[in-house]
Amino acid sequence: MNGVIGGGSNPMNSLLDFNLLDKSEESKEMEDLPQLFQYILKEDADTFFLYPKLLLLFKEVIRKERLYPFFDTLSIEEQQFIRTIYGPNRVYSNERVCEERRISPEQRRKQVRIIRYRLQKFLSKER
Repeated sequence: MNGVIGGGSNPMNSLLDFNLLDKSEESKEMEDLPQLFQYILKEDADTFFLYPKLLLLFKEVIRKERLYPFFDTLSIEEQQFIRTIYGPNRVYSNERVCEERRISPEQRRKQVRIIRYRLQKFLSKER
């Protein structure tokens, strides 16, 4: 027999438990995806959102009920970025986006360009 009987903590098990928690939270968020962004369609035109051009494209994905296929094309970072700027607890300034995502202003601009490109590409395939 090898190891300690009845005691001790295995750091790998703790790490696995933590990863499983992360996965279950991600899974839950993915299940709630349509409800998470549905409020955007109900907001009036005067409501402030960051990146209005990006928002128009994102609204089209929401209207077409294609959030799951679209999110499948994104990296986890890109999904989190969209949740940061358009989720119910969205931020209202570029500075807060950088703080929340822990990125530089240049990385933020690059992320917006990448997501806009992915939205345009996705929507062109859907038409």
